[in-house]
Amino acid sequence: MNTIFTLIKVRRYTSCLFLCSISVFSLKGFSETLTLHPSKAYYQATIKGFQLTIERHVENILGNQWLIRQNAGFSLGNLSEKSAFNLTPVVSTINHHYQRSLLGSAREYKASFSQKHGAYTADIHDSKKGEFQLTADTQLFSDLSYQVALRQALLHNHALKDISFNIAKNKSSIKRYSFQRVDEKLRETAIGKLDVVRFAYKKQEGASIEFWLAVKHDYLVVKVVSIEKGKTVYQLDVKSFELYRDASQAETK
Repeated sequence: MNTIFTLIKVRRYTSCLFLCSISVFSLKGFSETLTLHPSKAYYQATIKGFQLTIERHVENILGNQWLIRQNAGFSLGNLSEKSAFNLTPVVSTINHHYQRSLLGSAREYKASFSQKHGAYTADIHDSKKGEFQLTADTQLFSDLSYQVALRQALLHNHALKDISFNIAKNKSSIKRYSFQRVDEKLRETAIGKLDVVRFAYKKQEGASIEFWLAVKHDYLVVKVVSIEKGKTVYQLDVKSFELYRDASQAETK
């Protein structure tokens, strides 16, 4: 029974399905040229002792439109989600789709994003919670597209020291997450030594989230550690990845 409960929590940690708005100040001075490249990566996720493999792709759909998608398959079910977004001049989310099936139980979540008269809106349909709308005065992101936005911020400003996101956990609650640069050094990862920059968000005493991003590989996420009550409850480690600097290579994968 504990295994089943843990599997249900996979949803929380693999994507969180939070809707995010990135602070405008962090985007000032960015150029319209982004060197992000298509990629494919495989991760090993460890959630309170339970392990599963996550496959993630970042793809150029057409022109300025891109897609980030990931899938986690295991013996008792499947988790998949994807976000479409415009890449420049700043990442702007178009839509998000999440699906989960577990032991005969299913859940589906869809969100479409728009901007009008200075307001950013996410229209959401949740198979469990119904339909609702979120509105903010800054850019809204899905949890997948916000990770691309974090990478974009670093690609345009390697010296970035901090960055903040307003995270909407539900239709009535928005919480501010402020990430601080911890350090940059050569670190041992699951695939060898890499030049890694770390950003961390301290939620409260004994609770934090830390991202490791590979400096020489478009700031690809190579490790994520989530700590609660002083203990690691979730860890994500890259097992392999391919970065397609030639667009024709990505098209054949």
